[in-house]
Amino acid sequence: MSLLNIIMELKKCCNHPYLFNKASVEAPKHPNGAYEGNAMVKAAGKFVLMQKMLRNLYNEKHRVLIFSQMTRMLDVMEEFCEFEGYKYERIDGSITGQHRQEAIDRFNDDHKQ
Repeated sequence: MSLLNIIMELKKCCNHPYLFNKASVEAPKHPNGAYEGNAMVKAAGKFVLMQKMLRNLYNEKHRVLIFSQMTRMLDVMEEFCEFEGYKYERIDGSITGQHRQEAIDRFNDDHKQ
């Protein structure tokens, strides 16, 4: 394994175990294929803390920006947001031009929560 591959594996360890293929396949899922929310949160201490923090921030009407360079991590985060019932905008490399601006405008809209 090259040093760059090792570093990528360590990044996965620091983010969420579902980023590993075997853990992702073996993770508890709903019939629709979505991860079971409580198991997803409990699988990573980072998600336990994030859940608590986001609930407090949501109750105080804050908007939150979460950044990740890994699109697979964005996939897991998206499922987390759906499990928690949060509205979100996902902007990654697949979102271009006008769609990107529309997502930014929705995020910045003061009238939506």
